[in-house]
Amino acid sequence: MISSSLIVKALKENLKDSKDTESLVLGLISYLKKNNLLSLLPNVLRKLELEKQKEEKSKTINITTSHDFDEDVIEKIKGYISKEKGDKFKIVVDENLIGGFVVKGKNKILDASIKRNLEFLRESLTK
Repeated sequence: MISSSLIVKALKENLKDSKDTESLVLGLISYLKKNNLLSLLPNVLRKLELEKQKEEKSKTINITTSHDFDEDVIEKIKGYISKEKGDKFKIVVDENLIGGFVVKGKNKILDASIKRNLEFLRESLTK
């Protein structure tokens, strides 16, 4: 039996290869109508929206700082981290860092915080 999850998976695969999104969507609606499956459409749209949100979240690069950094410093960090145009950044201040910053995104973490350096020092001294 066809499910909304299966439809979303097929759509995502076809969207990667297709440049004609409109035809793809019209084809989907036609298929659902022809097979009396239009009731699946709201669930398909909901799942597509969740997929989009998840994808956007994974593209966001989080920069956590110990205090409000000057815009010049933030721009230098962004330039060092980002090689692609359109990267989205989220700046968060976390006073628990003591000093420095942490960058998380694109499946990587760059921890340049004093807190992490102190933890590393503690670990190396206790060995």
